[in-house]
Amino acid sequence: MDAIRKALLAARAAQLDALNASPTNPVMVSGQSIADFHHQIFDAIAGGSVSSWGLPVFGGDLPWSNAAVHWCKAPACQ
Repeated sequence: MDAIRKALLAARAAQLDALNASPTNPVMVSGQSIADFHHQIFDAIAGGSVSSWGLPVFGGDLPWSNAAVHWCKAPACQ
């Protein structure tokens, strides 16, 4: 889990750096772009792993999940 957390933080920082985000230049990214790097990281680090419930380890967003349960209310997720 620690490796996943560190990789997610690095990916988010890289995403914002690539867009030249700063306190004076706030940027918005799509929820899909956030989900994309979650998918990539979970697959790279935990690909093929299963949870204690026997389900595949999954990171990211299903196309309908934010709309259905509103897991992210930040402007970047809209």
